Amino acid sequence: MLRIPMDSLAPELPLREEIRAALMGTVSRESSLLRWAESHERGDWEECDAIINTYGLNLEKVTWCYAKAVVWADSALHCSK
Repeated sequence: MLRIPMDSLAPELPLREEIRAALMGTVSRESSLLRWAESHERGDWEECDAIINTYGLNLEKVTWCYAKAVVWADSALHCSK
């Protein structure tokens, strides 16, 4: 979105350390959500289901949060024009 390498960007973001670590590739519950979003964007529904089942996540809540994040990102991209 910003065309900045993640290793440069992540330390500057106002996020919990666990989220920064997930962005940098650390395997954790937080990174499973990132993997879910990436799988969802690719249409890899089997991987999405596997992540939900492995971590005992609530599919409706994860999907709702994803939709809210997409709306926020779209708004942020259009705000800078």
